[in-house]
Amino acid sequence: MKKTKYLFSLLFILCLFGFTRMEAFADNTELITGSPSKTTATNIRVNQEYAAQIQGDETLYFKFTTPNKKGFYDFYSKNIDISTHSWSSDNQVQFILTDIINEEFARNRLSLGSESSQNLPLEKNKTYYISVHNNCVNNQNPGNFKIKISFKEDKENDDMKSATNKRLGEKINGSLDGRDDVDCFKIKTNAYKEYDFYAKNININTHSWSGDNQFRVVLQDSLKNVLADYHLTYGRENKDGNGAVPTVTLKPNTVYYILVYDPWKAQGNYTVKLSQHRNNIRQAAIQLKKSYTYTGKSIKPNIKVVYGSSTLKKNKDYTVSYSDNKKPGIATIKISGIGAYKGSYKVTFKILPAKAKLKGLTAQKNRKVTVKITQDKMVSGYDIQYSTKSSFKGAKNIPIKGNKNTIKQISKLKASTKYFFRVRSYKKVGSQKLPGAWSKSKSIRTKK
Repeated sequence: MKKTKYLFSLLFILCLFGFTRMEAFADNTELITGSPSKTTATNIRVNQEYAAQIQGDETLYFKFTTPNKKGFYDFYSKNIDISTHSWSSDNQVQFILTDIINEEFARNRLSLGSESSQNLPLEKNKTYYISVHNNCVNNQNPGNFKIKISFKEDKENDDMKSATNKRLGEKINGSLDGRDDVDCFKIKTNAYKEYDFYAKNININTHSWSGDNQFRVVLQDSLKNVLADYHLTYGRENKDGNGAVPTVTLKPNTVYYILVYDPWKAQGNYTVKLSQHRNNIRQAAIQLKKSYTYTGKSIKPNIKVVYGSSTLKKNKDYTVSYSDNKKPGIATIKISGIGAYKGSYKVTFKILPAKAKLKGLTAQKNRKVTVKITQDKMVSGYDIQYSTKSSFKGAKNIPIKGNKNTIKQISKLKASTKYFFRVRSYKKVGSQKLPGAWSKSKSIRTKK
């Protein structure tokens, strides 16, 4: 009954403070009453904010039990409206955190309207006590205060023996709690030697003028030999002026450790990542034959990919795919980097029409010859070439558009003269003309 009357009294006083004072008690703040003795201390929960009232120089007690997890604690307290002698810390409201045997872990002295938050190295699964007392003996008026114990689990282990396993290439997002928090990660390399080691201080405050007091990311081997050590100020990452991530040379199939900490013991978040370094395949030289003859089947040329002085291996360093590689025209090969190589590169080669066939020649009156060509539906047209010499030196060339135009009459030839003829087909691709091989030549003598 007494506790209920006390709570109603607290609510009544809060109403007298008006709306602005009530704003201090948000929906997530729970109103409670403290206990006058440690043995009967009022239970409070971790990560819950509480508001209570104190009368005169009484002492109120609260207790809580820490989770059975490794993590970090903050002890928050606020003197909302308890009158004190602000010029004397001995006469201010004292918030004291102890354990069952009265070992003191924190003491906040707060004047009217002030607040405080402390980091605490508390043990897991243990009961602690908070006492609140107004040392201003001349003040017998009731007043209000807040308390809260915040907990944040530390999921990252702190040393190499218990390092948290991470995958190569996995982006690690973590946070430091502001004490001697060290996050240690264990990563195993693959069959390659070159790796990109990225780190960013997202929002951990540091002394930018002192490298020793900046956020630190260290890469070391199992013998604690340091292979990389980055010092980063607030918001900075370890990229160079060109935006490139530093590369480190490591042993293949070997375990390495990343240690993250802040000598200045600041709070904040970070990102680190150890990933296989991948060269851009576009910087490689591609060697292949530039033209092939149509066969009716898909053409897949062998290629040679050279990066620096190394000849890369298909399906280990790169994969190959083909397109438009069956019909006469321009075919494309796409080389895509894998393993230690990234990016893609396209090269082209020509598929020329099949060798044309000269079907026949017919000599006609008036010094004319009719040329017949075997039709090729895969081409854009034909070329007819003729000369009085079998070497076709000084030959004349007549282009024919369209693959259906397979008969052509050649006029204004010399009478009673032996002529040599040959034909070829061609494929037009844009402005390019891709000619096939010349047919076997045939000869004919014109009429008088």
